[in-house]
Amino acid sequence: ADAGGSDPAEAQWVPLAVSHEELSVSDIDVFRDFVCVYGRLRGTQVVLSFTVKDLRRAYEAHAAKGGVGEGIRVDAKSVPFSPAFTAVQPGVNALFTTPRVELELGSLLRPQQCHAAYHMEDDKTEFLGDAAAAMGSGAADEGDFLCYRSHATSADGVGVPVTVVHSKHISYDGETPTLLQGYGAYGECMELYSQPQYAALLARGWCLAFAHVRGGGELGRAWHRQGSGMLKEKSFDDFIAAAQHLGDGETGISVLGGSADACEPKHAPLNITGPARLAGMGTSAGALLCGVAAWAAPELFAALVFRMPFLDVYTTMTCHPELPLTLHERDEWGDPAAPAAAAYMRAWDPLQNLARLREQDPAALRAAMPRVLVRGSMHDTRAPYWNALKLAALYDEAASDAPVYAPKPRWPLLLGGGAPAEASEAFARAERLLLDMHEEEGHFGPQRLQDQLFDKAVELVFLEEACAAPR
Repeated sequence: ADAGGSDPAEAQWVPLAVSHEELSVSDIDVFRDFVCVYGRLRGTQVVLSFTVKDLRRAYEAHAAKGGVGEGIRVDAKSVPFSPAFTAVQPGVNALFTTPRVELELGSLLRPQQCHAAYHMEDDKTEFLGDAAAAMGSGAADEGDFLCYRSHATSADGVGVPVTVVHSKHISYDGETPTLLQGYGAYGECMELYSQPQYAALLARGWCLAFAHVRGGGELGRAWHRQGSGMLKEKSFDDFIAAAQHLGDGETGISVLGGSADACEPKHAPLNITGPARLAGMGTSAGALLCGVAAWAAPELFAALVFRMPFLDVYTTMTCHPELPLTLHERDEWGDPAAPAAAAYMRAWDPLQNLARLREQDPAALRAAMPRVLVRGSMHDTRAPYWNALKLAALYDEAASDAPVYAPKPRWPLLLGGGAPAEASEAFARAERLLLDMHEEEGHFGPQRLQDQLFDKAVELVFLEEACAAPR
């Protein structure tokens, strides 16, 4: 924007748009000779650049027209880097006169970020330092894996981006064990960096999939608005569609019903996995995706993992306004004081629907139930501990004819991340449900590295037990 010389008043500003109308901007770096814009284009992270000379020419052309029109438009070019890099951040760009921009590139296949520099004049990207060392000892051989973006067809016809990573050598026969994750809330984007459990799963032949559902920010603010408030069910439709897309089943099942809309690009079902090999995982508000799947489409999953889950949405929003995020979250979930919003929230609320199905058709629910790992923290103020405990109690009740709050629960229980031997014993006793509660931790779980690694190991064992084919 141009501040009109010495007058910085907003009335003097001129809007500036780069060549991609669908770009969602997250950051910007301004240098003496060029400008770099960071953002997402149709869900994919991109870095766009243009010169100050191009900007000046565009401004002069705009001024020659008397300043009329929508503003200045410049053509920007994309900074080239491998599609294997799924996360991009600005580097330390402290020198205003530099001819290059430094970037931090992350990948699901590299345990460490790579430091790179893009040279504006040469239009080339080079790695800085020891690129081989950046791979790290736990890195996967990128030549053996595929990392790509596909699109699932949601219930209303909209294409939902799904990032997929797996070995080049898998058989597309619906038998590859697959972990599907999503978030879809608050306009937040899933940042796809390597994690220890990802490398372990890929090494064991798993596929990793990440559904960029509505409610998140991967496709901009409109994408968030389409999955929040009175449109929240679209997040759940998208997640279920992603699960179907990874297999070979029909797409378009709606949680609460929907209508046909204009579509994003969509691909045919991938036939990578199937109901006996697919696991879903959600953290915090992202656990709602798995919570709705547990009652709306349990037949699609062999296992579901709930990390610090926020599931008891209607009751929490209604009865606990003192919690730190309750008032803020009315913009996200709706105001339960409004009758229409309250009815809508109850229609998709996971705990209310599991309880309803348990009363209506317990046999059908019991037959379709996937295995479940529920993890919570007793000192979690964002997603209080009762979310995890209520889900465990309802699942336990659905699996038997016992009361909801049995005095001696039958589910295997790990407290505070116990010892590996205790975890093994718990898995041996776990038919449908494993509850893992941290007694001293908060929303972000253990702080000690040893406890964090133990948590990851528990999840890996659970996923292998539930989904992996016999070896």
